[in-house]
Amino acid sequence: MSWARILLVGAVVIAGGLGCGKKEDSEQDMSPEAERVEQEASEALVAAQGLASAKKEDFLKSMQANLDQLQQKIEDLEAKAGAKGDQAATEFEEVKADFDKKITQAKDKLNEVKNAGSEALQEAEDAVQTVYDELKKGYDEIAAKYE
Repeated sequence: MSWARILLVGAVVIAGGLGCGKKEDSEQDMSPEAERVEQEASEALVAAQGLASAKKEDFLKSMQANLDQLQQKIEDLEAKAGAKGDQAATEFEEVKADFDKKITQAKDKLNEVKNAGSEALQEAEDAVQTVYDELKKGYDEIAAKYE
């Protein structure tokens, strides 16, 4: 579990334990210390949410750049395959069609990350990373044949 999640869970637990500022009657007025702890928990929660959001954005940008780079490399290989003759170009088109399907899958998974809540974020990131790793491996195999 990442430290951001630990911080987030801790803040939620503390805020929940303090009643999140709800006063049911005057007997439950919070002490100054309890109010300070509640305020700190609230600030920690906001900070953790901001950190998780920044991490998510960094991941999305990085993975999108990786996918774009792989697509460009495949296009470069396509030109090299064409230069090797009609048979190589035809074979490459079949390989490229499979690669394009995987790129689409990766982009779909990336959209899942964009829409994932904090609980599902790590699972969605792992799924994108797995698809990307498969793409990279496939590219390396294709590149060895057509470069």
